[in-house]
Amino acid sequence: MVRVSPHRQKTQRQLREVYAEEQRRLAVVVRRAFSAEADGWERILAGCAAMLEATLEPGVRRITLVEAPAALGWTDMRDIQAGCKEQLPRGWAS
Repeated sequence: MVRVSPHRQKTQRQLREVYAEEQRRLAVVVRRAFSAEADGWERILAGCAAMLEATLEPGVRRITLVEAPAALGWTDMRDIQAGCKEQLPRGWAS
């Protein structure tokens, strides 16, 4: 059994909170892009473009591509992203 130090646990909790907040911020960016378009396909394209543009920011890249995967693992990251994934069908249907 691997024992995780209390310091590492605290760091993981903090990074989980930071990552979750970043995902919520990105979700707002995508929702705004969705709502700016009337056509379903245009909504999807606008949401994807907004997401890609937002993820080019150095801070976002560092959190989502370096720190979160190393500290949280892909399973925890996918759990946090679950709400974001639900936006696609809603964006299409709106």
